[in-house]
Amino acid sequence: MFWVWGCGDKAHGVTLITGLTISNFRSCANVSVELGSPIVAFVGKNGAGKTNLLHAIRLAARLCAGSATWDLLKPQDERLPVKLSLSFDIAGRPFRYDVEREEANSQTTRLQETLSGPESQVPMIRRDGETIRSHWHNGPLQVGIQLSAMSAVMQLSTAASEATQTLTPIRNALHGIRYYRATDNISDHESTASLVLESQYIDWLANKDGKYADSVAFRLISLKNDPDQAKFSELTELLGAAGLGLIDLVMIARIPMPKPPPPPDQPRSTEPPGGYVLGFVPSQGLAGAGTAFSYSGLSIGTRRVIQMLTYLVCDQAAVMLLEQPEDSIHSGLLRSIMDVFKSYSDRCQVVFTTHAHQAIDLMDPNAVRLVRSEHGKTMVEKLTQSQIRSAQDFMLEQGTLSEYLDSL
Repeated sequence: MFWVWGCGDKAHGVTLITGLTISNFRSCANVSVELGSPIVAFVGKNGAGKTNLLHAIRLAARLCAGSATWDLLKPQDERLPVKLSLSFDIAGRPFRYDVEREEANSQTTRLQETLSGPESQVPMIRRDGETIRSHWHNGPLQVGIQLSAMSAVMQLSTAASEATQTLTPIRNALHGIRYYRATDNISDHESTASLVLESQYIDWLANKDGKYADSVAFRLISLKNDPDQAKFSELTELLGAAGLGLIDLVMIARIPMPKPPPPPDQPRSTEPPGGYVLGFVPSQGLAGAGTAFSYSGLSIGTRRVIQMLTYLVCDQAAVMLLEQPEDSIHSGLLRSIMDVFKSYSDRCQVVFTTHAHQAIDLMDPNAVRLVRSEHGKTMVEKLTQSQIRSAQDFMLEQGTLSEYLDSL
């Protein structure tokens, strides 16, 4: 008998990735790594394959949830199958998703999936090609490989069924595993000269993973437009004097833009009129204090901080997969940002990549995973208990964690 989520159970904010196994995906020929900490750092040189680990986590989650296509699961060596295995906890309950894809020939693809849960001796769902077996259905289900196994089982179950009640929080938790690139690209709608058009904002609301997926401006507008503005206040408090002391005021104003009537022979435009203007006032003691700047008018480091904290507060991701949070940020400010991540650790796991000493030195040795490349293949290691004790002694008596790691 499988457990069913109770009324008080919540998947959002209590998801923890505990392990990852990869075979034949990108630079990862054979990788197995234990995670499980609220904050985890993949530490290694550029080109070691750190980002590929984040991509593998996100892809496994999306494939299981049915929000990615199988062609993204490509083998590095076409003679061998590609495999991903993601272990994760939801509200303290362990799950594991395994997927394997092999191109048997130019016209045949072999696909296998399993989803295992707590208190079970056999998987909840198992797929072999177009045949799916689940705990909740008598006999096999014949389903095309376009759908993930979990999506297929949910589509073939009623909304009130035990299958749907059990799988929906799992799917929601997997959707909450979000990947964030190390980028400071300024979109057209965030540039100095551009008004943030309401039509673009509506497009983003309809498809937040689309063209404007990275937009900071649209996230800020959505927080401001929320009726109680609780999340907007939360973010501005983090940025302001009570938090990082970086931005005293975030101003968002809606600007009406009346349009002239169209010619008689043309239909009236249905595009929403108007737009938004955003302004940021730096805190006292900083350059430009008391003056409102556009987003693009701020320094790169300030934009990077606003970006990460906006993602944290607005998206409410269960897991943030974050590239190089230290980019363009002063070491003192980076420490404060890490403290913010730690304060959110009861609702959001942060897994990030870094090669910077200032980021490594803020980590607990237990949460560091060493990433290196050998003959073009990514290798990942956790410090042994002996190494962790040595690192802790070194940090107390001699130097920093990064200096210790450099000595290995």
